[in-house]
Amino acid sequence: MDIRPRVIGAGLFFNSAKEGIVMAMSIEEVEAAMIAKATKAPKPQLYIKDFYKCDPERKPREIKKIANKLVTKGELMFWSSGSTTMYARPDRIKNEEGDEGIN
Repeated sequence: MDIRPRVIGAGLFFNSAKEGIVMAMSIEEVEAAMIAKATKAPKPQLYIKDFYKCDPERKPREIKKIANKLVTKGELMFWSSGSTTMYARPDRIKNEEGDEGIN
């Protein structure tokens, strides 16, 4: 039997070939996907809407709450362009002096 993700209702679900169980993405899985996206994205700063693709079935407010939780944990940080607040991995941002990463 083939295991393919499919969308049902309010989350991304996976069919388990062994157990036949359909499960939604957990918050930990969404957090991991968001950290991976922030780490691998071509640009170090990302808009909140860029994270919506990590779990397309979650509401935008839920994604924002998860992103803010990651900021609290230190996995992401806020970055401001002056007019817009964005998210970034602390190790990918240059500070004003041009040094790599903010610790």
